Amino acid sequence: MTDDGAGALAQWLRARPRLVDFTVAAVLVALGAGQVMAADGATTALIVSVAMTAPVAWRRQRPLLAVLIGWSALFLDEGLGADVTSQGYAAVIALILTVYSVAAYAPLRRALVGLVAALALVWGAIPFAASQTVADFAFTGLITLTPWLAGRTIRDRQLRITELRRLARELEHEREERACEARDAERSRIAREMHDVLAHTISVVVVQLGAVERIVESDPGTARSMVTSVRATAKSALGELRFLLGLDGVPAAGPRPSLARLGDLADDMRAA
Repeated sequence: MTDDGAGALAQWLRARPRLVDFTVAAVLVALGAGQVMAADGATTALIVSVAMTAPVAWRRQRPLLAVLIGWSALFLDEGLGADVTSQGYAAVIALILTVYSVAAYAPLRRALVGLVAALALVWGAIPFAASQTVADFAFTGLITLTPWLAGRTIRDRQLRITELRRLARELEHEREERACEARDAERSRIAREMHDVLAHTISVVVVQLGAVERIVESDPGTARSMVTSVRATAKSALGELRFLLGLDGVPAAGPRPSLARLGDLADDMRAA
């Protein structure tokens, strides 16, 4: 299978966790039942094996319930004089999965309840076993606590990743909002400056063209002179526009418009 195919399969499986859990549970139930049938085929042992392996099916949705059922079946199995490992390791795998899941998918209080319940049931079953040494308590405590700690560590890591992704989304949204605000502010600034710089020049052009329209037939010479003036005014407006926008990165020559040129503006309007 190619890397792309494996990645697509992994993504497909992650999108269907319940299907994965039911499949794993079905496999473990079948293996456990086969191991029991190969040993003695006792009905009670078969029921207990199913009780230990089947809870894997709801280990994400009801992790605490899965631990209580599976580990209670372990306690019952030991009480009936059977050793869970003597029937194969399907039940052991299922028990480890459930105690891992209660740490990975349950809130802290429920996760602790699941851990305490699992330890109490597995240690409570030791007196029924043939061996009752300190090593038995240490070993069973280790195989119970280790997957629980692993599940809790992975849960904390996933929560941190989720929080970081949320913060990243918020920062991206804030960045976009600030960019929009800056763009709107820049548009408003440009609009104000264009009005301040060009409004009087365009007004002069409009006034002069109105005059040209009135005298073009009666006084063509004066009209031509005014057209030349309009052309000069329009050229000045173009220069001011280039100065404002800074076309080609080089603003047009000339002083920046300011109140200091208010007298020049009045003279231009008077002349027009």
